[in-house]
Amino acid sequence: MVRKLMVERPDILNEKVRDETFLDAALRPHKCYYQCLRELFAMSELHGLAHITGGGMGGNLNRILPEGLDARVDLSKIQVLPVFKVIREAGNIPDSEMMRTFNMGIGVTLVAKPPAIEEIRKHLAAKGCSSYVIGEVIEGNQTVRFKGELS
Repeated sequence: MVRKLMVERPDILNEKVRDETFLDAALRPHKCYYQCLRELFAMSELHGLAHITGGGMGGNLNRILPEGLDARVDLSKIQVLPVFKVIREAGNIPDSEMMRTFNMGIGVTLVAKPPAIEEIRKHLAAKGCSSYVIGEVIEGNQTVRFKGELS
């Protein structure tokens, strides 16, 4: 999608994303999360991790949901990275397609019991990883349901 956008809109290459070019922002390697997360693996309150890659959140988070449960994600809570905002606007791409294709800045989702959330967030912050709550687990059929709108 990004390659097609660069062919159709070559001027995007000159756009700035914060303090770098669009191309530099789009090609920046993703963060390796293992070092930040590995100490959490033994927590009984941590039920699963989903690396959000191609297929977006809907195509990755659903893989770790047990039978009888859904994830309800509030799109308004997602802190969309600036590079994805440029792609969305330049390509006039609907949010549903953006969510299906990109991670929108959510590299990994963690599913944990609510009482453990603060402890997990403090651990991640100490390791230099930002985190925030984007949804909840509810009864369902292993589906990721979205509510709200991306900012």
